[in-house]
Amino acid sequence: MRQYYGYIALTALLLSGCETFLGKKDKIPLEGVREAVLLSTEEYNLDDSLKDHTLKLEAPEANQAWPMAGGNARHVMPPLLLNHDFKLVWEQDIGQGSSSEHRLLNGPIAVGDHAYTIDSMGLVSAINLKNGKKEWETYCIPTDSSAQPFGGGLAYDQGKIYAATAHAEILSMDAETGKILWRFPTSAPVRAAPTVFEGKIFVITINNQLEVFNAKDGQLLWTHTGIVESAGLLGGASPAAHTGVIVAPYSSGEVFALRIENGYPLWSETLQANKQLDSVSALSHIKARPIIDKNLVFLVSHSGRISALDMRSGQSVWSRDIGGIRTPAISGRYLFMLTNDNHLVCLMKDTGQIIWSQQLEYFMNQEKQQGKVLWAGPIIINDTLLVIGSNKQGLLLASQNGKEIKKFKLPNKATLSPIVINKTLLVLLDNGTLVAYQ
Repeated sequence: MRQYYGYIALTALLLSGCETFLGKKDKIPLEGVREAVLLSTEEYNLDDSLKDHTLKLEAPEANQAWPMAGGNARHVMPPLLLNHDFKLVWEQDIGQGSSSEHRLLNGPIAVGDHAYTIDSMGLVSAINLKNGKKEWETYCIPTDSSAQPFGGGLAYDQGKIYAATAHAEILSMDAETGKILWRFPTSAPVRAAPTVFEGKIFVITINNQLEVFNAKDGQLLWTHTGIVESAGLLGGASPAAHTGVIVAPYSSGEVFALRIENGYPLWSETLQANKQLDSVSALSHIKARPIIDKNLVFLVSHSGRISALDMRSGQSVWSRDIGGIRTPAISGRYLFMLTNDNHLVCLMKDTGQIIWSQQLEYFMNQEKQQGKVLWAGPIIINDTLLVIGSNKQGLLLASQNGKEIKKFKLPNKATLSPIVINKTLLVLLDNGTLVAYQ
């Protein structure tokens, strides 16, 4: 348990920013202009050969399902249809949100006419997408146990909801009624949402163990273990799956490609940037979900590295010293990602060349340069990029150059990536409210 508290303590530091704990009487104002002490090591050198390049995204689709984190097991979603003049249509309280003692770690999923959420204390809810009414709710945490206030995650498959929890359990629930069908223990608490693929449930625990369960009865099928880290960020990344292969990311910065049937290792990679300015930025923790797109696997590390690997061999295709904790969006020949220092960057998917880079708002209080804005996303809406932030703002940005097209106000701050289903934009706010825009 001491190790788990180490995760929590360090994350609280990261989320709160680099603040001192001196009283006001101890603070001595300094003359001059405030400058950031931790300078970025990210590289944003635009490729001159692409200065006249015209981006062409895939045609947007009316998405019918977002059954797991990242949209599907590969974590690749096409551009999504949404009315250009979308407006807030309903709000629904889903339970306990984020605070100094609690933390929402995973956003909603949605299938058909329903969205499903899990709050920071393990309460799972089904919400009608048409009117925002809650149809059922079920606590995942046993009544005779104390809950850890750090969320969990959900996935949907064939009429079942699968919940991985901080109570170190995996559960199956009936999607229509919320009835718990089975529950089995995991080796440690789970922060990342599960991935469901080919009748199997894949979860990664906070002690860096991939555990694979039979979706029908919950029986443990096989496990794989990475290096255990004593410190890391709060939360984790769901594994990606495609064509008989599962790609598992660990907080150590390790990534393994394994055979789905038995866990046999195919290749591995370790993400670590060439430069680290401090102990926090040096953390190789992978929170961005791996992406499998055709024959390429895309990996992003918090410590400052994005890499594209060959799916079959694990050989490096390209890499850049750009880090982040958000899963990139991919369409056609392009990859769009949010970086640790609040840049939105467009890269060529096959080569890693940078087409454009746009700096997003960095501070809540720009004048005093205090309170870093945490942006979530991006997802591709029509032919634009959507990001939402802890400054209670949502932005639509041009895919051609990243410039702002539209800004809209959120009812509260948001640090979890949004989803789109049936031309409805869903955002889970940090205060535990699910909001819908149409």
